[in-house]
Amino acid sequence: MTSLSEPILAQVVNYTTSKVAWNALDDTFSSRSYAHILQIHTQLTTETKDNKSTIDYFHFIKKLVDELAVAGQPLSHDDIITYVLAGLSHEYDSFVASISVCIDNITLEEIYSFLLSSEARFSRHQLTPTVQQPSANIA
Repeated sequence: MTSLSEPILAQVVNYTTSKVAWNALDDTFSSRSYAHILQIHTQLTTETKDNKSTIDYFHFIKKLVDELAVAGQPLSHDDIITYVLAGLSHEYDSFVASISVCIDNITLEEIYSFLLSSEARFSRHQLTPTVQQPSANIA
C-alpha cells in the first residue's frame, strides 16, 4: 500500500486485505466499468465528422468501437454504421439516404471507401475556381 498515491490510497485505506483493496481498484479503474462504457457510448453519439478527414473520423470511431469490444460490449454491424452516418454533416445527406436503403448489404469498409470518394469530390469542387460571367458596363 505504500506504493499507492495519496488519492488512490484514500480509496482503499479501510479495506482489510490487499486482495479486497486490489479488487476495489480493479472495479474502479477497469475498462469494463459502467461509467467508462457510458462515456464511450456518449462519445459515439456526439462525435461528428465536422472538419476531420474521413481517415481521422473513421479512426476515432473504430477506436471507440474497439474499446467497447474490450470492455465486453461489442457493437453490431448496424450500430457501428448508424453511429458513423449520424456523425456526418448535411453535405452527406444524399449519401446517408442511399446507404440507409441498403444498410443490410453494405460493409463498413464500403462506406469508408464511399466517404473517401465523396471527400475527394467535395475537395475538388471547393478548389474549382468560379468562372465569372462577362458583363458589359455601358456608360
